[in-house]
Amino acid sequence: MKIQLEYELKTGEFIHVDVGAGKSNDNTFGSKINNTFKPRDLSLRDLGYFSLKDFKEIYEKGAYYVSMLKPNVAVYLENEDVQYYKNGQIKKSTLYKRIDLADIAKDMAGGQILELKEVFLGRLDKRKEKNVSLYIN
Repeated sequence: MKIQLEYELKTGEFIHVDVGAGKSNDNTFGSKINNTFKPRDLSLRDLGYFSLKDFKEIYEKGAYYVSMLKPNVAVYLENEDVQYYKNGQIKKSTLYKRIDLADIAKDMAGGQILELKEVFLGRLDKRKEKNVSLYIN
């Protein structure tokens, strides 16, 4: 059995309570509750609820979210050294530069936070994220 809860911290009320099979995917519950978000709401999600599509919907409602990053999600910065073909068109493969967060984290001390103003997540469809923080535990 799996119990899914959505809790409103300010009022102390449960917004959603869902009881289902223990084998069900957490991610589907996360998508179900996206319609409850209002501007300035904050969603705290663990990796089981990680969905770039859901995060986009939350953002479009004017709400915010905090989540860990799945290890298989690529992170990019905008590339300042964009290359062009002879005909003047941009080489799309040079628009972004992939960064290795594990490599960056090696040089950080415990408790240190690195804030990135703007990154792009995803391999094919890159989703722009602003004010991303990398925290070392």
